Amino acid sequence: MGTTNGSGVVGGGQVGCDYQFSGAWVVGVGGQFEAANIRGTSGATPFAGGTFIDSKNPWLNTLTARFGYVVEPATLLYVRGGGAWSRDSLSTFASGAPPVLLATATDNRSGWTVGGGIEHIFLPNVSGFVEYNFIGLGTSTVVGSVPFTGAPFTVGSIRENIQEVLVGLNFRFGGLGGPPGARY
Repeated sequence: MGTTNGSGVVGGGQVGCDYQFSGAWVVGVGGQFEAANIRGTSGATPFAGGTFIDSKNPWLNTLTARFGYVVEPATLLYVRGGGAWSRDSLSTFASGAPPVLLATATDNRSGWTVGGGIEHIFLPNVSGFVEYNFIGLGTSTVVGSVPFTGAPFTVGSIRENIQEVLVGLNFRFGGLGGPPGARY
């Protein structure tokens, strides 16, 4: 069908824990849930003849471990990696005026993620971070159904990779202090 370069905005939350040892080394584990509005179209243009696929990604989840090093009392450089999950909603259309819906499908994906970032504690128990992640969700043949009849329809063999840049705030529970004696 071609290539889709979807784009959109994600927002969500995370929960996790970190342990700082041997002075400056940090290990942790965390889970993220992101509501997403990632959309794209592949194949022919809606009025050029042929077929095209509209794709929508409404959410992403990750469960990762992270490993980092504190470069000053309040700043952590880290890498992270682990599992990733996603859901896609796909609609296949025949081009025309108006386009004709041929099939719909949903596809739950699982894969992996790797990334890295920087986190800085700037208030007691509050830190900010900037992070890049690559999410590889593999290739699968997606089978949907034809509207009104429910007949199966092969949407296509779809490979999905997501790249994201996250910017956010963390609230840390416990007896943590902000700079100058910050600990992760």
